[in-house]
Amino acid sequence: MSERNRLVYRALMTTIVLAPLPFASNRPWAWSFLALTVGAITCAWAWPIVSRRAQPAVSISRLLLPVTLFLAVCLFAAVQAIPLDIPGVASQYWALAQESGIEGIRPTISISPTATWTALIRLVTYGLVFWLVLQTCRSSRRTSRA
Repeated sequence: MSERNRLVYRALMTTIVLAPLPFASNRPWAWSFLALTVGAITCAWAWPIVSRRAQPAVSISRLLLPVTLFLAVCLFAAVQAIPLDIPGVASQYWALAQESGIEGIRPTISISPTATWTALIRLVTYGLVFWLVLQTCRSSRRTSRA
């Protein structure tokens, strides 16, 4: 194992162990911090792969179906949160808000686009943790320790 891979593994395990401490990461600031930390660890893991100095331990082609399904769910959530100007697609509550004279309404399928984006960030964070554990816990010793 490379030193970089060891550091990524240690950072990931430390993050997973410490994540429940701030109210079980059940507050927006805690979730945001967790997402940023996992994103930074993912960037540190991916940099040598993007710069073609290393190969991932597990190729994405081996997980093509699960990754495709995961990305489809993420895309479905994102489409619900983006403003759409297609009549009859947006939630009926947005039409009621526009009729009542509220300015700046941008209709979406989701009744709460902010909550949808937050849930999507959480989902992507879970997916990245899975991916990093899959990449760094290939040995039985690391798996047992994790």
